[in-house]
Amino acid sequence: MLASVTIHYKALGDPRLLCLANLAGYADGADSALAKMTRLWSVCTFRQTDTPDVREIRACLGPRGEEHLVACGLGDDHTTDAELAPGVVRVRGCEGMIEWFGEQPAQQVKAGKRRAATARRDQRGRLLRGPSDVGDALPLESPLEALDSSGPAKHQPTPAQDPDPDPEICALSGDPDLGSDPAPSEAPPGDRSREHTAPGTVLALPLAPVPHKPVDLRVTPGPTRDREDLRRRLWNEAWTLAGLEHQKLKSEGVDSDARNCWSGMPDANSSEARALFARIDEHMLGDKPNVDAVREVFRNRILVAAAEARWNLKHLRFFTPARMWNAESFAIAKALSPAQVQASTQQRAGPKGARENAEPTRRIKTL
Repeated sequence: MLASVTIHYKALGDPRLLCLANLAGYADGADSALAKMTRLWSVCTFRQTDTPDVREIRACLGPRGEEHLVACGLGDDHTTDAELAPGVVRVRGCEGMIEWFGEQPAQQVKAGKRRAATARRDQRGRLLRGPSDVGDALPLESPLEALDSSGPAKHQPTPAQDPDPDPEICALSGDPDLGSDPAPSEAPPGDRSREHTAPGTVLALPLAPVPHKPVDLRVTPGPTRDREDLRRRLWNEAWTLAGLEHQKLKSEGVDSDARNCWSGMPDANSSEARALFARIDEHMLGDKPNVDAVREVFRNRILVAAAEARWNLKHLRFFTPARMWNAESFAIAKALSPAQVQASTQQRAGPKGARENAEPTRRIKTL
């Protein structure tokens, strides 16, 4: 087990680390020595001692690590410190740096007791953690106990009165002890909302607990969100169909050793992915695009590319995302059909039997 260690900036240029690296033969020099010393200081922090076992020192610094530690000045033994027994090595740099780890349990206990003493609990003794538990909380004081008919409410300090108040303030205050009370407006019969209250009296009305209603954080689907979902769905379908056709062509023997450039999904910021999104946006016209028509356009483009690889090219070097979603290639291919590609290939090859019925080629004798 290890504990966290903070390395002071002065340790980065300490020549003793370079000396340790030279003695132990570390390949990376002082950097390796600093990393290994950090691990040793972490062990000391966890053990809460600056005299770890020699086996732990060797595990961190390598064979004869305790000898190299003392030789470079990063440790002490009985030859440099008479208080140490033979076979005991003190690691320097631990004083004042490892004690915090041992003080943590006591601090955690103290913090827990402080929180338990001031925490609010419900009727079952459970801790209240948020506003949703307010309804189950024990009231700190009953509303009826907060009222006192002889004076102000409990825990409410009586406002200090100015011995010589301003007459203008007295006239506007409505307090009979400070000035004249303005004429009350007439209230309808049975309305007791404007009855005069005794000066200094604070009314505390009992409040019913407000039920906690969880807030729905889900975004309500709208036109913009629906369109974005359609774009991503069409993008996924087109890429998947192209990958399936690529595998089908390889299984038929068309360039069976070709690299599969359709495996997995590319990064959304790659040039191929952005090109496919651009072709989709070109065909999703209007607020309510015809998704089936757009899907058929991309399906036809992929099948035309497969027909060209199968009947004409006999390889898959052009059956790639960069060529498939290229704007110019896409515009040419979407105007064709797989049947037209196959028919044009057969026409170029000539009718069946044309080669057998052709006249033999004349051979010219040469000297």
